[in-house]
Amino acid sequence: MIVSASGIRGVFKPAEEKAFFSNLGRLVGSRLPGAVALGRDSRPSGQAICSALLEGMVESRASITYAGLCTVPVLAHAVRKRYVSTSVMVTASHNPPEWNGIKIFTGEGLIMEGPRLRELAEEARAAPSRAAGEARNSVARVKEDKGLLEAYVRDSISLAFGLGARECALRFVIDAGNGPSALAVPRVLEGLGCRTEVLNGEMDGSFKRPIEPLPENLSELREEVLRSGSDVGAGFDCDGDRVVLVTDDGEVLREDYTLALAVDYYLSLRKCPVVVNRATSMLLDRICQDHSVPIIRAGVGERNVASAMLEVGSEIGGEGSSGGVVMPEFELARDGALALALLSGLLKRERESLSRIVKRYPRFHLRKESVRCPAEKAKRILSKVEAEAKRVGAVDVLDDVRVSGSGWWVLVRPSATEPLVRVLSEARSEEEAESRMEFFAGLVKKNL
Repeated sequence: MIVSASGIRGVFKPAEEKAFFSNLGRLVGSRLPGAVALGRDSRPSGQAICSALLEGMVESRASITYAGLCTVPVLAHAVRKRYVSTSVMVTASHNPPEWNGIKIFTGEGLIMEGPRLRELAEEARAAPSRAAGEARNSVARVKEDKGLLEAYVRDSISLAFGLGARECALRFVIDAGNGPSALAVPRVLEGLGCRTEVLNGEMDGSFKRPIEPLPENLSELREEVLRSGSDVGAGFDCDGDRVVLVTDDGEVLREDYTLALAVDYYLSLRKCPVVVNRATSMLLDRICQDHSVPIIRAGVGERNVASAMLEVGSEIGGEGSSGGVVMPEFELARDGALALALLSGLLKRERESLSRIVKRYPRFHLRKESVRCPAEKAKRILSKVEAEAKRVGAVDVLDDVRVSGSGWWVLVRPSATEPLVRVLSEARSEEEAESRMEFFAGLVKKNL
């Protein structure tokens, strides 16, 4: 089990872990004040984990809204708008189907910080198993409530229209990745006048493509965009917080374009500082420069980005490296549907195709490699990388090492959710991006 600022993740066998999840539900219901919402993505283990969490929540006498299948943005938005005080999402984001986990949103709407979540998880693990008694009977009477989904769709459409969006007949193909984006995203876009077609909309626990919306996993989406003559393709992960775009001419864009297009559109309407993570493309620097606004780079992770946004009064930002857009007015989490709503406004206003719009931007080239690394070795490896990095560029260290020079940067960071060290390299040329990545990935491997 991995506990971090991204939540709890692991490969769980619900029958063996029932006591842990029931205890965790009881702690959430008793320690966190106010009404609690619970939802899940479509992973096979999700229903059983939710049932165990509900037992504990019912036992704690919490006021519960069970949203059932829903996206992370639906629950994050519910806390930010004070529809509930706490949301618990059963998801492992882009990890493979056998993984699952927990994200908790509370307070202002931020995901719970890692140390606090770790304390809850350790207490839940240490607590003895309790007889369910009446709680089990009460859980059977808890019905799914789609009120939070309805509020999310309504508020998304209202926000887009408030930013000047107009009804348009754009055609979107949505690859929901067999996740609950199939429930929310078409309704948001159709509320803006768009036409939608959904691929992989079944949510029966099976996945027709790998969950992470990488270019190599979106061939069906690309083909359907070209076949149908659609304006945009949108590939989602399992819980709806990240989205990768496909242009009308079939190009699968790297994740950063989702954020770049949304930020460019928003800054044309309202000026504000922009916060991105340390793994986001230099394209965002160029866009902010063009709009004469500052850009702030926070640590990787949506909590780090969202917290920095609150500090500096940023109205839009996110994690380009994961195709995620954050707007604190609406929620403090990445939101794929909101990104598409902003994109529809941009396309309607510009009256140009997505393929033509992205050609306006300078191209930067990204290379990345993941090196398997036990978590206990990561700190020592980063120290070695930092020492070498000082010889080749400017070094900035947080819980990772970022080194940069003229027209390039490299980020070496331990994954918060898997036993990996990730190396990302971006440069103006493919050759430089490749050579920088090989050099720093080689340093990681040499010091394993």
